[in-house]
Amino acid sequence: MTSKEKLENICNYIDLKENNGTLINISFIEFLSNNDKELMAEIKRENRGYIIDTLLDIETELPKKTDLFQHKNYIDPISDNFDTHMITPRLSTMNLSISNLRTYDEIYDYIINFIDSNTNKNKIIERSNIQLNVNLVKDEFDSNIKKILMRLTLCSNIISIEGRLGTPKTVIVGRNNMIYFKEIERLYSDSLKFKFIYDNKIDPNKVIVLRNGSKDDPGIFFCENDYGDFYIKESPRWYKQFCWFWIT
Repeated sequence: MTSKEKLENICNYIDLKENNGTLINISFIEFLSNNDKELMAEIKRENRGYIIDTLLDIETELPKKTDLFQHKNYIDPISDNFDTHMITPRLSTMNLSISNLRTYDEIYDYIINFIDSNTNKNKIIERSNIQLNVNLVKDEFDSNIKKILMRLTLCSNIISIEGRLGTPKTVIVGRNNMIYFKEIERLYSDSLKFKFIYDNKIDPNKVIVLRNGSKDDPGIFFCENDYGDFYIKESPRWYKQFCWFWIT
């Protein structure tokens, strides 16, 4: 598999065709939940700003509650005491600057190092005590294969729930566990439908399961045009499309 093929299986790949200059703008849709702690904190920060704006716009009296909630950008959060789980789409935009990297190999090295360095701690699964790491048993090859398959299934479910866009498509495997995954690929490639990338650049015991998407999905974006220009950037919650664990 070439570096470009690996990038297309890891990133949200966009072929821009024309010359777009030094800066491009992309839009993508996230499906966010009121149970996402970071999202609710972001909404509260934004709402504080909107409250201040509303107060400054009114000179003689404090605004009524209805005036405040009718501010054009006010987002009404679910009350902490209201036990409802709500998922809503949110359109986001992001600017991507032209990269100074000029080859697919350089782009791939940059992105794989970014992913590896940002997955160097155990994945935190909200409201769960699930342990993803796998401990293998010596001389029990078939049993170890089953353990790994169970973890792949678990990671698929986690990405589907957290990312809310579907099941993962790609697995990146460190060098110490290639023997197991090559056997998994040989036996189960038709049913699993994963693209396997074997890489010496990540932690040798790590396995990274991910879902790359289209230009309309959150994730890590890799864009190029016919003039040899590259644009790279990750969306704020790109890691929701990733799950990782260690095998020892």
